[in-house]
Amino acid sequence: WYDKIPVQTVVWVANRDAPINDISGVVSISDNGNLVVTDGRNSLLWSTNVTVPVAPNDTWIQLMENGNLRLQDNRNNGEIIWESFKHPYSSMLPRMSLLINSKTGEN
Repeated sequence: WYDKIPVQTVVWVANRDAPINDISGVVSISDNGNLVVTDGRNSLLWSTNVTVPVAPNDTWIQLMENGNLRLQDNRNNGEIIWESFKHPYSSMLPRMSLLINSKTGEN
């Protein structure tokens, strides 16, 4: 239903503290396997900043139909290492978790 809204709405921004105001932004997987956003000067603006338990070439990203962006482990049956739904911005989408584990702080 969300993709049927007539006015496009941004629901999540990786680098909201350092927006890129031109077309120089690049999204890629870094040498340490994290998803990163860099600008035209190759300056790091944002990173998933997680410990990746696999070789950098063994991670990949997938944008799910529900809008969840995932960093996944290619060697471990696509295990999710990081996902945008666990880092909400200002909008809730269907299937996003509202619960947080009080012991671990995880959704």
